[in-house]
Amino acid sequence: MARISDNVTPSLDLLDERASAFQRSVVFMRQAYPNMAYMTFDSNEHRGANHLILAKFVVGIGEDNPVWLTYDECDDSTTCDNVPGGLFGTCHTKDGVRVETGIYPLLVGRDTEKAEGACVIKVKCHGDKKVWLKFGNGNISFMHFSPNKDMMGPEIDCEKGNAVIEDGVVVITRQERDEITCVRGNMEYERKLKGEGSYIVGKGASNELKVIVSFSKDKDRALELSRLDPDEEFKKVQDYYADLLNNIYIKTPNPELDEAFAHALLNVEYSYLYPYGWIESIHHWPTMWHMEHTAAEEWYGRPERTKIVLRAQMKNMFENGAIPDMCTTGKGRRDWGGNNQFFFREVEHYLKMTLDMDFACEVEPYMDRVIKQTFDEYDPTYSGIIGWGTQIGNQEDFESTPGKGAASGSCGAEMLKTMAVVKGLLGKTEEADKYRRLSEYVIEKMKKTIWLDDLGRYAWYEDVVGKKYLETTYHGIIYPIMHDQLDDFDMVSSIDHLEYRLTGPEGEVYQTNHFGDHAYHWVPTWGMQCGSNMQPFATKAYSKLGMADSAIKPLEFIAKRVCGDFQRGSWPETANEKRFAYFSPSAAVWAQEIIESVFGINMNLIENKTFISPCMPESWDKAELKLPNIHLVYERKDGKFVVNAKIENDTSKVFRILLPPYENIKAIVNGREAEVSTRRRCGFFEASFEMGNEREFLVEIEYRKIDYSINSPKNIAVGDIFDISVSGLEILGIDDRCGIFSNVQFGRKGLKLTVKDTLLDNYEKFGYFGLMNFARRVFVLKVKKDDIVFDLPVKLVLMKDVIFSATYEEGRVYVDLYNNMNKALSGNAKLVLFCKAFDTECHVAARSVKQLVFDVKSVKGDMAPGMNNARIIVGDKVADIEVFADVKADIRNVELDMEMIKPMQYWREIGLFQSHGHMMQGPDNFMKDLFETVDKVEVIEGVPFKLSGGFIPLSFDKHRIVRIPLKGMKARKVYVLFSAFIDNHNVFGVPFTVELEIEKKDSFIRPMYVKELAFPGEIDMGFGNNVIAGFATYVNGTKRGAVPGMPYTTEDGDYPNTRPHIYPERDYWCKYKAVEVCNTVFNMIEIDTGKASDLKEIRFIANNADIGAGIYAINLF
Repeated sequence: MARISDNVTPSLDLLDERASAFQRSVVFMRQAYPNMAYMTFDSNEHRGANHLILAKFVVGIGEDNPVWLTYDECDDSTTCDNVPGGLFGTCHTKDGVRVETGIYPLLVGRDTEKAEGACVIKVKCHGDKKVWLKFGNGNISFMHFSPNKDMMGPEIDCEKGNAVIEDGVVVITRQERDEITCVRGNMEYERKLKGEGSYIVGKGASNELKVIVSFSKDKDRALELSRLDPDEEFKKVQDYYADLLNNIYIKTPNPELDEAFAHALLNVEYSYLYPYGWIESIHHWPTMWHMEHTAAEEWYGRPERTKIVLRAQMKNMFENGAIPDMCTTGKGRRDWGGNNQFFFREVEHYLKMTLDMDFACEVEPYMDRVIKQTFDEYDPTYSGIIGWGTQIGNQEDFESTPGKGAASGSCGAEMLKTMAVVKGLLGKTEEADKYRRLSEYVIEKMKKTIWLDDLGRYAWYEDVVGKKYLETTYHGIIYPIMHDQLDDFDMVSSIDHLEYRLTGPEGEVYQTNHFGDHAYHWVPTWGMQCGSNMQPFATKAYSKLGMADSAIKPLEFIAKRVCGDFQRGSWPETANEKRFAYFSPSAAVWAQEIIESVFGINMNLIENKTFISPCMPESWDKAELKLPNIHLVYERKDGKFVVNAKIENDTSKVFRILLPPYENIKAIVNGREAEVSTRRRCGFFEASFEMGNEREFLVEIEYRKIDYSINSPKNIAVGDIFDISVSGLEILGIDDRCGIFSNVQFGRKGLKLTVKDTLLDNYEKFGYFGLMNFARRVFVLKVKKDDIVFDLPVKLVLMKDVIFSATYEEGRVYVDLYNNMNKALSGNAKLVLFCKAFDTECHVAARSVKQLVFDVKSVKGDMAPGMNNARIIVGDKVADIEVFADVKADIRNVELDMEMIKPMQYWREIGLFQSHGHMMQGPDNFMKDLFETVDKVEVIEGVPFKLSGGFIPLSFDKHRIVRIPLKGMKARKVYVLFSAFIDNHNVFGVPFTVELEIEKKDSFIRPMYVKELAFPGEIDMGFGNNVIAGFATYVNGTKRGAVPGMPYTTEDGDYPNTRPHIYPERDYWCKYKAVEVCNTVFNMIEIDTGKASDLKEIRFIANNADIGAGIYAINLF
């Protein structure tokens, strides 16, 4: 990797400083040259993003006048690497001298809450030059940006730091802090003054230097630690980590997985801060948030850490019953949506792993308070379905759930179930039954409230006024599967969306996330972050359905990056970002799911059972897992699946494996045939058998797969008819739970199925993005092989039967006709425009596109700029369409009532909501200088909007219905300059409606033109990129109006480019052109009445909670 020069501007792009840690000792070394630093977490003041620099070290070589090894003195082979327990660097000077540097935190401080620690520094020059060390105190360091200014160059920042020599040891202090640092080594010390401070230049006695650096708030203790023998302590470090790595490992056909498993162990170990928890990122987030590490630590044989950390949270519980985030000061705080759901997850896992009855008794009253606080805060109307603030899912899930949500509701139900487990364990049967029933009630309520029957999955959430947002999050799919809250069919139909709309080309899973500067390559619109913490939970869900090849891919994706040339052992926070995070929550859950989902070992001492449920990819021939008290080896050989297991407990062992549909299965356990129970599930079978309570097992399983193939199209147009058959099986029937078919007929070889023609009607308003996002459906065939009856899921991609895309140019209308049906469209095509009919001949082959041309010169003068309403008739297909025209016209501006207009800053009162969270990173940029520098805005050429110095507000809370009188005005078409103060939380909803009413005159019915402003489809987010950290749905240059490629043109039978990180593209967020001016995205709302009309009023209605918008100008044609 190329070295980072000191001359580059510090940024987040490429970090240069590597880190390691033990307890409160944090060490850093640069890769570009061997500057080092010894730092710690602040024990006096909470700092979420800063370290305290105890000492900075600059390495030199020479006799009497050292050469300090900074950037210009080292060649490009110079680097630094993480090694178990520390950092090791190799520097090559430009005159060919090799210098090795190492810095290692010592195993000090984990038996006390006191702030103390030590490290050893080892420097060796391969040559006859002596080693020098310049060192002294530093200040507070913000390690996010690199190259880091505090570690850069040969200078020591000691203006407020003092270094004195006392009996062969250097004592370093700083004015504003109470930490005392001691440095002792085989050097001669010279004290140098700098301003009011001082630092030390140490000359080594030889070409090798060994230094102990220690700190404490007690000088005697710091001095005591400095007397530790560097060789002995270094050996203790080496032995400690060697013991860990020799007893906790995996061996698989993928060496990156094996290596990443070791790195996960080390990253978790480095981050543990007794007794409070695990630092999120020892590198640049030196505090604690969600304690997702506990399960991994229990598998590592250290369950006492879980109990210690849970007790710290209990001790610091807030008065209202909320679980805190812990600070390095030992105090609690609360960030994001809280930790209650994580606390419950951790308690249940710990009790199942340990059967610690004393702790169960201890934690129960705290859980009573937590469950009450959770539902009081997030379900104030007692619906049973909780919402959440940020991070209902995992670390870095920064979307909120401001209503009855899928992921949040699932967590609420699971928390109630956990309460039932704990109450049952303590013998409180009635309370346990109560909580179990409540959990079941919540799941039933969720299905009734936010389940989408036609899609076979949950919506994201229902807001406080009952409006649903249809696109769910990754955890809105995963959690109900993970917690066994769905039946098989619903799990299969749910995970299809995860697999085909939220999964990238390497099998990595994405989230609809709202945290700026965390992206795969960039931030594409709704914030498709590929977080390292998300991947293991996808693995968990896939493993629940026996999808072994899918389950391993998210883990391999992260392992590839952990072991890649950049990270080299540091655990990234998100996919490809160039930061050394050493991100411990991700490392812990990654290891947990390697253990629990891939190797499938799960323990439940409450039921006195250990479960072995391998989920081994088809291509693997052998895999091994070694943990304290557990050793598993899986092999495929001679047509058998063979398990060698050693489990050092006396529980009843249960083997459970998910397999393709099979017949004639046989299992041998330690030489005796086991009684195999088969559960036929949706597309797979579950085989299980009791193994006994022995500690060592040899298991051999052989079975014969049922050979079959499904003959069915991958995609189909709504309204079409198709045949389906299954070779090798008899079809008994169909389970059409999603309501896909209007008619099912049995034929001699299979079924003839007629697809309903209305399946996409509810999603068409969301434009092409909606048609693509909601295209997929699942149904089930009931099939039979001999006397074996089972279910086979079948997946379909739906298309509109016919799509029309029309433009006007020089007296002609050009209509691109996409015939997606299985039959040709032929005959006379008729276009009705301005009450006149125009004809052309038409023949469009099945599944093809053809352009129709209509001569409309007779209505040339009637064409308005933008969209013109028309109707087209082709064969038996009739559709209302819009014809885009780029024409000049006489456009009139409506003078708005100045009393209705609010100044720019008023948007904050109606457009900033709790749910915006981290997305809203630059609110001061919104509309900045708009009214001072811009007097007109043009979304399309020829329709200039005149600004009036402010906007008319539209808001659910304060301006729910806005009426703008148009009486006395006459027009055929109304244009509105509109900007929506909405964000990702409003995706796939209809936040606003516009009603244009014209004078009634002689009509019986009030003449009303109604337009739903769907998002996506009709409008964009009004916030520009600089307001919402790059998540804008529109940037200038975005193309609009293009029809996406059809599924029948692709190899996989799905719409092209519907996988992140490319998906969703800005081009498809809205059907219409937009413009960004002064960090404000404007849409032009068009209402075409078809003829000159006497206008009465235009009304704007805010439909949903937590939305706002501005009406900036109105034009007439």
